[in-house]
Amino acid sequence: REVGGGVTDFDVDAAGSVVVFVHSGRMCTVSVPGAADGVDPPVVHILDVPGPVVDPRVSPDGSQIAWHAAGRLWVCRIDGSDPVAVTLQDGATWGLADFIAAEEFDRLRGHWWAPDSQTLLVARVDEAGVPTRWLSDPGAPGVAPIAHPYPAAGNQNASVSLWLIQPGSVAGVRVAAVGPLEAHEYIAAVRWAGGDALVQLLSRDQRECTVIAISSAGR
Repeated sequence: REVGGGVTDFDVDAAGSVVVFVHSGRMCTVSVPGAADGVDPPVVHILDVPGPVVDPRVSPDGSQIAWHAAGRLWVCRIDGSDPVAVTLQDGATWGLADFIAAEEFDRLRGHWWAPDSQTLLVARVDEAGVPTRWLSDPGAPGVAPIAHPYPAAGNQNASVSLWLIQPGSVAGVRVAAVGPLEAHEYIAAVRWAGGDALVQLLSRDQRECTVIAISSAGR
């Protein structure tokens, strides 16, 4: 929901050799001076990939980039070649944090590369049961209001699941789920630690916390 211009965030590979960021919805990369392929002064490369690009993340080995666009998660090579959607187009939102995770738990991400750069852990957010609010712009009263799913206190939350997906395939494996029909309602935090992803789950009243470990093999 950023409305400002310019560069608001960036990501770097494990070696610190390449930086990826978004400018005006376009994906950009810069090779860091002093790195193997870096130049001084650095040159910004604008990649021709599907967009608008949201939250691009470079793989730890610096060979690939994953990002969200138009409801799906995409992956391309570091130079922007071979862009491909790695999630389904099923009415849900893939690769972004749900509203409550971003607003209340400060979890702003919805996809995470495994340390080996071979697998992605991806959030799928289904807001079908979330009440709709209509947002208007007081400065432009002639513009039609925008529908926005908003899980107000006491209303239904989104159903969120985590999937392990390998680039080149959309046949992922569901490894965790939270929401109105599950034991927990929120995914508060996700961190890769070695070969496992540690996931913090919370009950709706936030009095019960469970931490699960998910390996890149799906166990």
